[in-house]
Amino acid sequence: FVVGQQWSDEALAWLNAHANLPLERYPEACWAVEYKGTSDFGDTVQGPLYLRPWSDRMNEAQNARLHGSVCGGLSTFGVCAAAAHGIPAYTTGQPGHCAMGIRFARGDWRGGFGGPDGSPHLYIWPGNSHYIDLTETVFGDDDGLTRALLHLARYHLFRHAGRHEAAAAALAAAVQASPLHLDIRREQIARNREAGPTPSLWRAYAESLLADFGIHSHPAIDLCREIEPLAMADLDDDGRVAWFATVHQAAARASDSWAWDIPQQVLDPQALQLRSPEAREALLREALAAHLGGTGDRFGKVLEWGVNEFLSKGQGDAFGRAFSAAVAATPAADPDPKQMQDAYSKAILAAEAARSITAFQALALSAQPFAPAAPPPVDLDLPAGTIVSVQGLIHASSSSWDNPLAHLAVLGPTGGAIHTKDETNPHIIVELPTTVPAIGGILLVKNDGNQHRLKRVRLSRSTDGATWFPLAESDDMPRQWRIDPPPATAARWLKFEAFNDKPEFCHLRNFIVTAP
Repeated sequence: FVVGQQWSDEALAWLNAHANLPLERYPEACWAVEYKGTSDFGDTVQGPLYLRPWSDRMNEAQNARLHGSVCGGLSTFGVCAAAAHGIPAYTTGQPGHCAMGIRFARGDWRGGFGGPDGSPHLYIWPGNSHYIDLTETVFGDDDGLTRALLHLARYHLFRHAGRHEAAAAALAAAVQASPLHLDIRREQIARNREAGPTPSLWRAYAESLLADFGIHSHPAIDLCREIEPLAMADLDDDGRVAWFATVHQAAARASDSWAWDIPQQVLDPQALQLRSPEAREALLREALAAHLGGTGDRFGKVLEWGVNEFLSKGQGDAFGRAFSAAVAATPAADPDPKQMQDAYSKAILAAEAARSITAFQALALSAQPFAPAAPPPVDLDLPAGTIVSVQGLIHASSSSWDNPLAHLAVLGPTGGAIHTKDETNPHIIVELPTTVPAIGGILLVKNDGNQHRLKRVRLSRSTDGATWFPLAESDDMPRQWRIDPPPATAARWLKFEAFNDKPEFCHLRNFIVTAP
């Protein structure tokens, strides 16, 4: 992380002489270079001609400092400036961006120009920031590492000499001296393959591996993936789900990293190894339960996977069951509120788009600790009967300036908020759990602010969700608009829509439906 940089020795020597900063300033060293994507000759920095006119006259650092660059050049300048002064640093890839990490102390990597999370371009073991953390732990133990490598050398000597018992003992000693060293663990896995253990022994080894690696579970899970087919060879779907639950419990111990794509790298391969829909539902339940008590980022990724794999494919009930069971099985935790709000908001909107009452109710009820405060109380002109809308689903034609965590409250007397984009004909629909043969009444209440936005409006009903029959209209909707339909008015869907001369927002505080 000091001498392995991609720029030349001449560039490092120049930076040592010209980029002298206090340690805490090196994350900002990149800004010595102008962010510039086109040369004075019109050549793009992404092409081969940008720096060619000066390539034989100055080193890379001088070139970048004089002529500018984009994120890759800026980050490399900052990293090499730090490395030129003996400060470990790396550039790291992020989606559409290049950032950098600067090491302030053992285990203390700080970002510059973004970062330090991502996929480092300089590493001992390739991967993301989790692998950097593991490298710090393994190579921070000089005594353990030295003993482990000596034992590993003895293992190879004994192995080539045909002394297999001595080789096995040497390899075990190497693992004991440095149990988190990935290369030594791979040697151990390779030797185990030769011995041909049973699936149950492979599972026991994998479980011990996850336990030994502790918070460094991402590299451990990647190692386990190499032997997973052998460990699961004799398992049915229930057994595989149980093993996958162990994997997710280990994953929940890891530090946060957006670069760890759990849906693609963990959940997708797991789902492919399950045969029945019930097993895939159980996988979602176990993954949610494992990550619900962790960081909002990981929980959000698992939730997003469930939305894509279940809600968007018409399996809302399965998603709702899995989510409810996961919440019931998970002890109270103290996650990051902002991350949880973001995760729940996306999932609630997805449940609404999937028209899944089960998923909407499960998500909205679970999200209540992160929901916004209720609006100031209002003396509501409630229709007679029992409020049935609180068991249903609400969705709008669009979402803007919206907080999906407040949608459920719109369906009851406490009130919440639902807010569309500016449209000429926005609408908000309530779906009840079942068709009500005789609607008692409907109450629609405007939000506290900007009540003038709702003028010409209509309320319609439907029993099939496609054919609509008008119930009431208004050319100047009052703050509280109560509709008492004729007797025996059946409905399962109620649609409120606005008719605007120009695009305008539509938002409600309450959309309450009662039944006798």
